[in-house]
Amino acid sequence: MNLHNHTFLVTGATGFVGSMIAKELADRGLEVHILRRKGSSNTLLDSLPVHHHTGDILDKDSVLNAMKDCTAVFHCAGFVSFWKKMRRKQYEVNVTGTENVSSAALESGIHRFIHTSSVAALGPDVSERITTEESPFGWDTYNIGYNISKHEAELRIIEKVKNGLNAVIVNPSTIVGPGDVNMHGSAIVSNVIAGRVPFFIETPMNIVDIDDVVQGHLLAFEKGEIGERYILSGHTLPLGELLTKIEQIAGGKAPRKKIPFPIAYLFAAIVEFFGSILNKKPLVTRELLRVGKYRQEFSCTKAERELGYKRTPLEDTIRKTAEWLN
Repeated sequence: MNLHNHTFLVTGATGFVGSMIAKELADRGLEVHILRRKGSSNTLLDSLPVHHHTGDILDKDSVLNAMKDCTAVFHCAGFVSFWKKMRRKQYEVNVTGTENVSSAALESGIHRFIHTSSVAALGPDVSERITTEESPFGWDTYNIGYNISKHEAELRIIEKVKNGLNAVIVNPSTIVGPGDVNMHGSAIVSNVIAGRVPFFIETPMNIVDIDDVVQGHLLAFEKGEIGERYILSGHTLPLGELLTKIEQIAGGKAPRKKIPFPIAYLFAAIVEFFGSILNKKPLVTRELLRVGKYRQEFSCTKAERELGYKRTPLEDTIRKTAEWLN
């Protein structure tokens, strides 16, 4: 499918992935519309030649209004949190919001729909080390709110595909790179630079470059099969090695202390308790640790084979993220 034959709506354009996709489309001379909440901001968007629509993915009428002149959608809006206190909001944004946007796309006759999911919607398969697009979902067993919400959102997309929506799902791993204004994936780099990581647990971690994720979205638009999902992963290292590598490239201080999971879990419970009292996002949560305990490696072989997806070297990702942070 040719990008240049379409007019695009990007949801979540004030976020990391959405803003970078909006920029890439605009840089290619394509017509881009964005849906943004009143009062939300991202300085990057102010410099882009895009059409702004005020609304919310929880308000279907505002979605329909933003979509009326578009033929394609990149649905990037989402809410990332591993804090149980945020679970209701997270479900509303990730599940109800996806239901609204995908339903509006069907009603509007959208020709192509790319849904930004996550590797969180896959696995974990404790019998296998490598997670693929075929790995069955099992995170509900471990009560991980974010993972459950991303899985439920995918089910909404699959339902709409059965009803005729031309949709493709992409599943990025932890996204790192310049432009991460909300400091989600890139926080691993900023926290090492600032020396804010007190310890680590032994777990593999996969991080992917934002530029690879953007290109993966566009490749999925052009080449992805309807109803299929594609993992957009990067490079996996044991967490201790990854933190040390960040220190070597970006500076700061990586933790030297590896602690057993039960102790880390107790520490997270204490941090969460005070976070709730102070209404301040905790640095580490029990849900995040449970994800880490069962975290696996993710294979992007399908995306490489079917889409032509390519990965940036890990060292380059760390270096350019550090330069942006400084």
